[in-house]
Amino acid sequence: MIAGGIAPLVGAALLAATGNAWWVIAIYSSLLALISFGSTYATPETRGRSLTDLNDAGQEPVHA
Repeated sequence: MIAGGIAPLVGAALLAATGNAWWVIAIYSSLLALISFGSTYATPETRGRSLTDLNDAGQEPVHA
C-alpha cells in the first residue's frame, strides 16, 4: 500500500531527476508490477476459509 500511495510522488521525482525521461517511469511501473505479481503468489488463498477463526488462519492450530 505504501508503494502505491506514493507512486505519483516518486514518479514525478524520477521525471524531474532524469529530465522527463519516460523510460524511467516505465521501469518503475514494471518494478511495482513485478512486486505485486510476486506477492500474489507468495500469499495464501483465503477463499472458503474463515478470516475470523484463529484456528483456520494458519497451518498449525492455535491453543488459547
